[in-house]
Amino acid sequence: GRPPRTTWGALLGMWVVTVASVIAFQRWHIDSSYSSVSEVRVNSDQMIELQKSSDTAAEFHHKDLCECADLSDSLINLPGRDSGLPSRRRRDREKAAARVSHQVLIEKVRGLNQSKMPSNPRWESYPPSIREHLYKCMFCDVRETSDGKSIPLLKGTELLWDDYIIEKSTNLSRFIPKPIEKGAVIVPHEEFENNLLGFPGSVSHNGSHFLIHYRANYTGISGGKFKLENSLVIAASTNGVEDWSRELVRMTPEPGPVGTTSGYIAEGVDTCVLDDRFEKNLNLRYKMVYNCGLQENFGPTPMRFKGYRKSNQKHDYTCMATSKDGIIWKDHGPKYDRWTDTQACLHHEGWGENYTYFLRREFPTELYEREIRGTQIVTVTDEDFHKYLDSDTPMPFEHVSEFYLDRYGKFERYTHQLYAFSGPALKHHGVYVTMPSILNWMGVFGPHRSHPEYRDLSECLDCVQPYFVTSRSLRKFNFAWIYAQHPIPLAREYQEKEKHRFQYIVPAAQMLTRDGYHWLYYTTNFESHSTRWARHHPFQGKVYNNTIKIWLAKFPEDRLIGIKANNQGGLLVTKTLKWPSDSTTYFKLNAEVKSEIVIYLTACENVFSHTIARLNSENHLKIHRIYIEISQIRAEARKSCSKANVKGEDTFRIRMEIGKGSEVYSLGFE
Repeated sequence: GRPPRTTWGALLGMWVVTVASVIAFQRWHIDSSYSSVSEVRVNSDQMIELQKSSDTAAEFHHKDLCECADLSDSLINLPGRDSGLPSRRRRDREKAAARVSHQVLIEKVRGLNQSKMPSNPRWESYPPSIREHLYKCMFCDVRETSDGKSIPLLKGTELLWDDYIIEKSTNLSRFIPKPIEKGAVIVPHEEFENNLLGFPGSVSHNGSHFLIHYRANYTGISGGKFKLENSLVIAASTNGVEDWSRELVRMTPEPGPVGTTSGYIAEGVDTCVLDDRFEKNLNLRYKMVYNCGLQENFGPTPMRFKGYRKSNQKHDYTCMATSKDGIIWKDHGPKYDRWTDTQACLHHEGWGENYTYFLRREFPTELYEREIRGTQIVTVTDEDFHKYLDSDTPMPFEHVSEFYLDRYGKFERYTHQLYAFSGPALKHHGVYVTMPSILNWMGVFGPHRSHPEYRDLSECLDCVQPYFVTSRSLRKFNFAWIYAQHPIPLAREYQEKEKHRFQYIVPAAQMLTRDGYHWLYYTTNFESHSTRWARHHPFQGKVYNNTIKIWLAKFPEDRLIGIKANNQGGLLVTKTLKWPSDSTTYFKLNAEVKSEIVIYLTACENVFSHTIARLNSENHLKIHRIYIEISQIRAEARKSCSKANVKGEDTFRIRMEIGKGSEVYSLGFE
């Protein structure tokens, strides 16, 4: 019954040949996109010719357009694949996956349509200003870097959420601590939200109540016919967790029939509410940007918008409304261009300061008019904002910047895109935090779910996840967490318990800081981006009720992002600082001491060093306040520097030796 020995040898040889062939094919499939093609310097006219050849286009789309592609976003390592730092190996892997996804996309489309590749019929008619984004780096223009300059004066709290104050570090990692999850705080309760509820949404606090604006969806039978209505709801609670009162917002003048001069918020209920604390007129305190869904192009000709409940002709233009309480709103009609269907938001920095508007920007390619999702930032003066608020003339917003994710080349759009970038959710101690929603593995015609390269870099397909992006100016941004593939860790325990991940997590446009915590409200969805409003979701033989809920996660104040030492312990050194003017002061450190933290003040290139604190694990305080005699320490520094004939006695550095496992969040003088 046993086969002869020679048969076993032949079978083994065939198996070896087969495995080798499969490996060779896989290598060829990925590496074939690296076939050498002579580099071409292109302009907008040559671009059209390049797009006609998929091989040449693939080579061009991965030219080194971004001079910052290999530069680190952080002096401190981030968690995530390849530690999140753009090494050459990581960059090559990102490029390979994006190229393969592009090839798979082409093959898939050709299989569906044998006649020709899909194309954007308007592409050749676009002026160079519209096409130029394909031959320049959009990411580099808005990338925030640590410039290495000294900090004039360290006063108050300085957060370690970015590298603004840091000059060098060793054996440290930046991390996002696990938030305190309060679970679902708002679930469908009223008749007008009997089907679904969720974000886009906004949160604020009026001094006595937490306020949340969100979308609600109603289905039912009216007059023997099926009825579906989407509404904007405001919920209020004194504690932000329970006992929410809810009601529908109302717009004045009351909505009339399609074609009249007052109208409805478009059916997607894409809104963003700004609680403007720098508004003198209390009747205008709350300002809402919403998708008014114009039925006509909003051009330079003055016009009032024509609202509708539902239409096939949706253009996603910007309309605005104002309110004194967030409940009853006055409609001001169209005020600016599009796109507003993924939560465009206003930001107001201070009394008399400009209004800054963050909204989506659609970038066309040769394949599709709206293929690349990005962000545009525009601004208008406080005076012009109020002048044009009740005018039929568009507000004179001025262009600030526009960008999308193309650090690793133009095919990066097949791995992830900016789904929504709504501006600053929080400003805290000089640091702006935005929470952009990133759409992963979208593809123009949907992701190719079976291809292994998709699984290599991401576990979610057509999913949306929020990330932290920090900024010091709202003109430049640090996207390190996005490129580390490290989203905000929300509802992790619930997902582990259910053994099923949320495919669509969207935060509110704002994050509140109250009662010693940062409050982050968000909605979740088992469905993906494409099917996020589905009522039921099947998974492993079980049908989930896909009712979207509003959840709450709380981070202790100042502890949104931290720095942790590895097993060998770490070192952190600040940039040069000016001495505080006070003769005595307190040094304040927000930290978790798991082993030991030693703090020094140094001057004159370490000629002078003074130990101000040695903290150990027996100290269980969260905030450490250390009394120091600044005038005495400065005098000692001046004496030591003079003796060594080294300049630099007018400035100092903070040097911290951070022991194993210890965490640091902020520092400062008070």
